[in-house]
Amino acid sequence: MKKVRQDAWSQADDSLLAEIILRHVRTGSTQLAAFQEASKSLGRTAAATGYRWNAIVRKEYAAQIEIAKAQWRDEKGQVKADGMVPSVLSVFVPEETAAAPALDWPDVLKFLKGQKGEIGQLQTRLAQLERELAVKTAETVRLAEENRSLGSELNRVGQELSIVKDDYSALVGIMERARKMALVGEQLIEENPVAFVMEENGNLERMK
Repeated sequence: MKKVRQDAWSQADDSLLAEIILRHVRTGSTQLAAFQEASKSLGRTAAATGYRWNAIVRKEYAAQIEIAKAQWRDEKGQVKADGMVPSVLSVFVPEETAAAPALDWPDVLKFLKGQKGEIGQLQTRLAQLERELAVKTAETVRLAEENRSLGSELNRVGQELSIVKDDYSALVGIMERARKMALVGEQLIEENPVAFVMEENGNLERMK
């Protein structure tokens, strides 16, 4: 019994699979023939090569497939009125309309395990992002509270500064009035000088 490989597909495997498929497209071959040749060359089942082609590799070679189709049409001159390729190339029709090959369960299981690993990584990343979001949210709340506190302090300082300015203005007004009163007093003294005489007992007496 032929041993079937269970190891992962390499880039070289995918390239060889694509090369075989494209050659069959250019010659107008069938899906079955393409997968059978690929299975022999790669040491895998035809179902495994078909699943790999339709699920992974085909979309990477979309442009090359179209070129190969055009080469086959030019060579055989078998283009239909609607521009579609004859059904012998059913392996190359869109995936949703192509006949699905029989599944190779080890490959399917391996594929699902890979998907599970990716989902696990995404869940871990999601949990990390949620933790970071919680930290950022708490920091935002703290900064908002600090901003409110600083705003209140700024208002209080502004009110105190206004009071100080009012007190300063009042003090300047008082000093100005005192200065003017002093000037008026000096002027009155100069306008009405007072003379004193000394009595015999030595006391000064204001003269009228």
